[in-house]
Amino acid sequence: SFNTLIGLIEENPAKGITFTEKLTDFYRTILEVGKNDLIPLAEEVRLLKTYIHLIKERFGEQVRIDLDIPNTTNYTLPPLTLQLLIENAVKHNVASTKNPLYISAIQTGDAIVISNEKKPKYGESKSTGIGLENIKKRHTLNNLKPPLIEQSDNHFLVTIYLNKIT
Repeated sequence: SFNTLIGLIEENPAKGITFTEKLTDFYRTILEVGKNDLIPLAEEVRLLKTYIHLIKERFGEQVRIDLDIPNTTNYTLPPLTLQLLIENAVKHNVASTKNPLYISAIQTGDAIVISNEKKPKYGESKSTGIGLENIKKRHTLNNLKPPLIEQSDNHFLVTIYLNKIT
């Protein structure tokens, strides 16, 4: 993010200011929500949209994210769950303008399915899975149904079950 910021400041100072504001908002929110066991889905989606803006500034059309989470009322989840899954997809996969990485986060009833094409980075060692284990543990600690993780040769898919507030 800071390398992106430096480049923007040199090329387009106004864009650099906007990026800095989004980055500041993102980190401020992380500090606020990170103290909580669960946060409203609406807050998680707001944070995710800020993160997606930062990703778009950094990668442009190399990463394409489809976000379709229309019902944020009456749901909670552990903070940063969705952001971590998007971050994992970007971290572990190749993306280019010619061959963009497609990621989707789609709400289906009381769950959100995050999926991406698998395009492993060349020479990268196998993932340790620490991020996914962290998400699983936070769900378990909050007595939530653990995420369902599925993968094939071509796709990686995680279903996050939301905590419905009654």
